Amino acid sequence: MTEQHVASIPEIAELTFSPEEVPEIAEIFRNRIARTLWLAIKSQHLVDQRFNEGIALIAQWIEDGELPENDDEAASKMLSWLKGWRMIGPNEIQFTRKLIPYMRGNKIIAYRLPNGDLIGGTQAEMELI
Repeated sequence: MTEQHVASIPEIAELTFSPEEVPEIAEIFRNRIARTLWLAIKSQHLVDQRFNEGIALIAQWIEDGELPENDDEAASKMLSWLKGWRMIGPNEIQFTRKLIPYMRGNKIIAYRLPNGDLIGGTQAEMELI
Protein backbone atom coordinates (compact mmCIF):
# COMPACT_ATOMS: atom_id res chain seq x y z
CA MET A 1 0.00 0.00 0.00
CA THR A 2 1.41 3.38 -0.94
CA GLU A 3 1.43 6.24 1.49
CA GLN A 4 -0.97 9.05 0.56
CA HIS A 5 0.35 12.61 0.50
CA VAL A 6 -1.48 14.92 2.88
CA ALA A 7 -1.47 18.57 1.82
CA SER A 8 0.16 20.85 4.33
CA ILE A 9 -1.20 24.10 5.67
CA PRO A 10 1.30 26.94 5.32
CA GLU A 11 2.34 28.95 8.37
CA ILE A 12 2.98 31.86 6.01
CA ALA A 13 1.35 32.05 2.59
CA GLU A 14 3.35 33.96 -0.01
CA LEU A 15 0.98 36.00 -2.18
CA THR A 16 1.84 37.32 -5.63
CA PHE A 17 -0.82 40.04 -5.41
CA SER A 18 -2.40 42.33 -2.84
CA PRO A 19 -5.83 40.98 -1.84
CA GLU A 20 -7.31 44.45 -1.41
CA GLU A 21 -6.70 45.14 -5.11
CA VAL A 22 -9.05 42.31 -6.19
CA PRO A 23 -12.60 43.07 -4.98
CA GLU A 24 -13.77 39.44 -4.78
CA ILE A 25 -10.63 38.42 -2.87
CA ALA A 26 -10.73 41.53 -0.67
CA GLU A 27 -14.20 40.46 0.49
CA ILE A 28 -12.89 37.00 1.42
CA PHE A 29 -9.86 38.42 3.24
CA ARG A 30 -12.08 40.59 5.47
CA ASN A 31 -13.49 37.41 7.03
CA ARG A 32 -11.07 35.44 9.24
CA ILE A 33 -12.56 32.03 8.46
CA ALA A 34 -12.94 32.64 4.72
CA ARG A 35 -9.39 34.03 4.52
CA THR A 36 -8.00 31.04 6.39
CA LEU A 37 -9.80 28.56 4.15
CA TRP A 38 -8.65 30.42 1.04
CA LEU A 39 -5.00 30.49 2.17
CA ALA A 40 -5.01 26.84 3.29
CA ILE A 41 -6.72 25.38 0.23
CA LYS A 42 -5.77 27.58 -2.71
CA SER A 43 -2.02 27.01 -2.31
CA GLN A 44 -2.25 23.22 -2.51
CA HIS A 45 -5.36 22.30 -4.48
CA LEU A 46 -6.73 22.79 -7.95
CA VAL A 47 -9.96 24.73 -7.66
CA ASP A 48 -12.71 25.71 -10.08
CA GLN A 49 -14.32 29.04 -10.88
CA ARG A 50 -16.81 28.68 -7.99
CA PHE A 51 -14.07 28.40 -5.35
CA ASN A 52 -14.53 31.89 -3.89
CA GLU A 53 -18.30 31.48 -3.72
CA GLY A 54 -17.91 28.18 -1.87
CA ILE A 55 -15.37 29.62 0.57
CA ALA A 56 -17.77 32.42 1.51
CA LEU A 57 -20.65 29.98 2.03
CA ILE A 58 -18.62 27.53 4.12
CA ALA A 59 -17.29 30.40 6.27
CA GLN A 60 -20.88 31.50 6.86
CA TRP A 61 -21.90 27.97 7.90
CA ILE A 62 -19.04 27.87 10.40
CA GLU A 63 -19.93 31.32 11.76
CA ASP A 64 -23.53 30.15 12.11
CA GLY A 65 -22.36 27.35 14.42
CA GLU A 66 -22.76 24.45 11.99
CA LEU A 67 -19.31 23.03 12.71
CA PRO A 68 -19.65 20.27 15.35
CA GLU A 69 -17.72 20.68 18.61
CA ASN A 70 -16.18 17.21 18.36
CA ASP A 71 -13.03 17.50 16.21
CA ASP A 72 -13.57 14.20 14.34
CA GLU A 73 -17.17 15.13 13.53
CA ALA A 74 -16.03 18.63 12.55
CA ALA A 75 -13.39 17.19 10.20
CA SER A 76 -15.99 14.93 8.56
CA LYS A 77 -18.38 17.86 8.16
CA MET A 78 -15.60 20.01 6.65
CA LEU A 79 -14.70 17.19 4.27
CA SER A 80 -18.29 16.93 3.04
CA TRP A 81 -18.55 20.71 2.55
CA LEU A 82 -15.21 20.98 0.74
CA LYS A 83 -15.88 17.89 -1.42
CA GLY A 84 -19.29 19.26 -2.33
CA TRP A 85 -17.66 22.42 -3.66
CA ARG A 86 -14.95 20.32 -5.35
CA MET A 87 -12.20 22.04 -3.38
CA ILE A 88 -10.50 18.88 -2.23
CA GLY A 89 -10.51 15.20 -3.05
CA PRO A 90 -12.72 12.63 -1.33
CA ASN A 91 -9.87 11.05 0.66
CA GLU A 92 -8.57 14.15 2.39
CA ILE A 93 -9.89 13.65 5.90
CA GLN A 94 -6.35 14.15 7.27
CA PHE A 95 -6.24 17.57 5.64
CA THR A 96 -9.62 18.57 7.06
CA ARG A 97 -8.48 17.40 10.51
CA LYS A 98 -5.56 19.81 10.19
CA LEU A 99 -7.98 22.63 9.32
CA ILE A 100 -10.10 22.37 12.47
CA PRO A 101 -7.83 24.36 14.85
CA TYR A 102 -7.71 27.13 12.22
CA MET A 103 -11.49 27.17 11.88
CA ARG A 104 -11.85 27.43 15.64
CA GLY A 105 -9.41 30.37 15.77
CA ASN A 106 -6.72 28.46 17.70
CA LYS A 107 -4.18 28.76 14.86
CA ILE A 108 -3.63 31.36 12.17
CA ILE A 109 -2.08 31.51 8.73
CA ALA A 110 -0.04 34.66 8.14
CA TYR A 111 0.50 35.95 4.63
CA ARG A 112 3.19 37.98 2.94
CA LEU A 113 2.33 40.63 0.37
CA PRO A 114 4.45 41.18 -2.77
CA ASN A 115 6.05 44.23 -1.12
CA GLY A 116 7.34 42.00 1.70
CA ASP A 117 4.84 43.06 4.38
CA LEU A 118 3.89 40.18 6.68
CA ILE A 119 0.25 40.23 7.76
CA GLY A 120 -0.92 38.15 10.67
CA GLY A 121 2.29 37.04 12.34
CA THR A 122 0.50 37.05 15.70
CA GLN A 123 -3.08 36.55 16.86
CA ALA A 124 -3.27 40.25 17.80
CA GLU A 125 -2.26 41.26 14.26
CA MET A 126 -4.87 38.93 12.74
CA GLU A 127 -7.57 40.62 14.80
CA LEU A 128 -6.64 43.92 13.15
CA ILE A 129 -7.36 42.72 9.62
